Amino acid sequence: MLAIVYVSAFVVAAWAPFAYHHRAVHGVVNPTHLALTLFNAINLLICLWENALYLHVKKIRKKYLAMKRTLGHGTFPPKLCLFEDVSLRDALTYEHWGIVWATYSLLDPSYSDQMLYGTVLYFGNYLKNQYYRGTSAAYVGLVVAMNAIWIVFPAAWMWMCWGMIRTGSLDALR
Repeated sequence: MLAIVYVSAFVVAAWAPFAYHHRAVHGVVNPTHLALTLFNAINLLICLWENALYLHVKKIRKKYLAMKRTLGHGTFPPKLCLFEDVSLRDALTYEHWGIVWATYSLLDPSYSDQMLYGTVLYFGNYLKNQYYRGTSAAYVGLVVAMNAIWIVFPAAWMWMCWGMIRTGSLDALR
């Protein structure tokens, strides 16, 4: 089965109960709630993938270097890892999902190098080291978008939480 199917199933399984519960309790579908809980479900998956980064960093680095020798910097493999066939057994292992970091490292080596942590630091490192040089505008856009997600949605959560504290109400989530 394609890896994207497992990824999508996980995200939907982690997200749908919250969307359903919100509608059942409040009788409405709140787009802000949907977006923020979807972000949380995706973030949960990425947190699990970060365990793979921690547990298999040497293998990930080795795979990244092999892919970089073959493909060069700033180029994805012809068949992106999410569109490869993966057995259920492999999909349930951390070792398999290390491929996500090895592949993304072709655009931003900070992940395989473990130089810095945190989105702002990752992105600052990406800019400082000019990893965008020699890559297409589409790849630069992908890196910007992938990093923007981790700035915009946490900021949205903080804004929403501040509103709840300020008003003493959960109305923003209804």
